[in-house]
Amino acid sequence: MQQLHGSAITYRIATGPLQGQKTLTLKTIPTIIEGNYTQAVKANGFCLHAGVTCQAKERKKLERLCRYTARGALSEARLSQNK
Repeated sequence: MQQLHGSAITYRIATGPLQGQKTLTLKTIPTIIEGNYTQAVKANGFCLHAGVTCQAKERKKLERLCRYTARGALSEARLSQNK
């Protein structure tokens, strides 16, 4: 398992006839910012709103905000395994 982890970290093929060779690495595209926002931005098809705040005494709002930020980026229900 450690060999697989090491290969994944170094972007190398772990098994098979191409073992040890570098994998294809995709580079990120430059950010394209749309609009003039101070606390929200639309870039590369994503929208981020960073203006959400709450007071320390607003425990329910704070818990909701923490749960939202701690959730996974992908839903496990939407993932599938290729065969």
